[in-house]
Formats: sequence, structure tokens, C-alpha cells
Amino acid sequence: SVGAALEGELVVASGSADGTARIWSLRRGECLHVLRGHSGPVRGVAWCPDGSGILLSASADGSAKIWQLDASAEGCTLLKSVEGHTAALTHVSFDTYGAVFATTSEDGEACVWDTETGLLLHRLEGHAGRVNKGVFHPANGGRSLCTASDDTTAKVWDLAGDVEEAGKCIHTLEWGDGLVNDVEYTPDGRFIVVVTRKPGSVKPFFRLLLFSSVSGRICRWFDGHSATITGLSWNPSQAEDEEVVTLATSSRDGTLRLWEMAPEPTGPGAHLLESDEFQGRSLNQWEVSQCGVCHDDIERVHEGALLCVAYSPNGDLICAAGLDKHVRIFDGETLECLQDCGCHGASVKRLAWSGNSSLVVSASSDHCIKVWNVSLPE
Repeated sequence: SVGAALEGELVVASGSADGTARIWSLRRGECLHVLRGHSGPVRGVAWCPDGSGILLSASADGSAKIWQLDASAEGCTLLKSVEGHTAALTHVSFDTYGAVFATTSEDGEACVWDTETGLLLHRLEGHAGRVNKGVFHPANGGRSLCTASDDTTAKVWDLAGDVEEAGKCIHTLEWGDGLVNDVEYTPDGRFIVVVTRKPGSVKPFFRLLLFSSVSGRICRWFDGHSATITGLSWNPSQAEDEEVVTLATSSRDGTLRLWEMAPEPTGPGAHLLESDEFQGRSLNQWEVSQCGVCHDDIERVHEGALLCVAYSPNGDLICAAGLDKHVRIFDGETLECLQDCGCHGASVKRLAWSGNSSLVVSASSDHCIKVWNVSLPE
């Protein structure tokens, strides 16, 4: 996995199945630090948004570690290791200001921790299955968290005691019987996008659901993808007070789609644009298994399956990559492919942009991190 670049420094962090996290110089293409200590694969990394150089790593060993990269990027120190789960971690994220962070786990729980002290603030219990992700409300300073679970629900938790006792669930977001594999707040925090999936031969669906974060009621639902939705990315150039915001999604069906996320009119919605230029053919089941897709999943995975998507910070471009090993740049408004950056030796799992939208970083199953110059035609 790839973390965002440290503010003011051209560095990037990655986590690996070898149990290490690494910090890289983008200018030199060199590894600056190898962060050891986990006894299992590192499944997630996250930079503190305050630009302090604090990095989180979350591992399948059930622990998260807090690291401090100094201002010169020449030293990196382990500050604390936090342990509160009984199974592998699935995700880690900071609140808007970096004061607290959340971990989610296969044990069905989420935990909220104080960044400075490493103390456990809340243990969030209530899901009946693996918790895949946790995200903080973007506008209320870490006072609420939304979690996504394989138990077919997403839950909104009050962390400050504004509505219920602190640490209690205030909304259970559920519509249909699909597993919830991803969740994101809209940039203004008024709504929550829930990503659900129900693979199989009988009425499968892969759906986006839009809920009110205030009332917990469903507003709209969006069908269109024919396989698991693997990535979400908001257009960052749109103002937070805009009623309609644009969301880019990637999917195992090999398509890149844009959606206008608006609460009205209520009912079903449709995608705004679709790119299936590099979709390719549908893979056979044995080919899907070789690609790392769960054997129990029956879905139409294409050879051009997209596994990640990311808007550029200026909102003009979208980068998408996946199973065919290519990293491609698309126009953010038309989805025209503007640049094929090049190839990895295996599928591409994560993407990150530099702050000035001139560089893209990709992480692949070939054990490589690559940095690409975005050089668009005049």
C-alpha cells in the first residue's frame, strides 16, 4: 500500500507482505528507511495530515505502530506500538487533524487511539463480521467514525457523546444483503457512500448507496458495475459546499466510472461517464483464482480489472491501474486516456499523487514502487 507524501518532502511510504514498511525518496528513487518490527504483512500505512512526519503502519499481526520521521527525513524512530485487536488489522486512518486514529480488524471491532499517547480511547463493538475500513467525519474534528463490515452493514459511531454515550453506535446503515467492502464520507461530511457487493450466480449486485450522515436514512442507490468496486476517489477541486460532487470508481469489471453524488432526487441513480476502453475479455474462473480473487466469489472479472483509482490533487486528471499491470492517466472530465505511463511486472494495487499533480506513485505485486512523470500532450 502507498501513503500520501509528507508535506514539504518528496517522500512516500509503503507497506509490504514481508512485514516491513518503507519510506522512499521520490527524487532519488531510493529507500530511506526500512521500518521493522511487525511479525505479519503490513496492510496499511497513513501519514498524519498535520505534516509532522508521523506515520502509522497497520499489520496482520494485530498491531499498529506509530513512527516519527524527522524534518530532514534522515532519521525515523518508533514512538509506540499499540495492540488492542485479537485478529489481523484491515485498515488504519487518521482524523482530519491527526489527533486520533482508528484501526479496523478481522475480529469485528474498530479501535480509536490517541496519536500522542497511544492510549486506547474507544473500542467499538457491534459488528458481526470482519470490519474492512473505518473513516472519520471530515468536518467535525474526529467526533464521529463510520465503519464498513462484511456483516452487510456500515455503522456510524459517536465518539464525543454528542448524541449517545461516547463510543456508541448512532446509525446502522443497511440496505439489502450485500457485504460492505468500502465506505467514504462526502467531502462536506453530510452524506456517506457505502459500497456493497453480493457476488454469486443468483441476482448478484455491486452497488453504491448514499446515506444521510445525520439521519442515517438512505437517499439514493447507484447500480452499474458488474463486479466488485475496488476504489473510490472524490474530485478534490470541487468546493465543499457544492450540492453535487463527483466520485470516480474503479472495478474488477474493467471499467472506470464517474458519478454525480447528489441526495436528490431520491431513488436510483446512474453513472455520469464510463470508460471501458481497456476492459478486455471476461476471465475464466481458474484465471480469476490465479489473480488473487477469493475462490468463493463468482463474478465477472475482466482481464483489464481496475484495482485502484485516484484523482490528481488539482482535479484535472484521474489515474487508474490494476490487473493488466499498466498505469494510465485519464482526463478528469471526459475519461479520455491521455497517457499510458508504463508497466509493472504484476498487478498494480495502490496509487498516490504528488501534491503538484506532476508525479504518480504506483505499488505493485511485483514488489516494486514506481514513480511516473505525468507528461501530457500539448
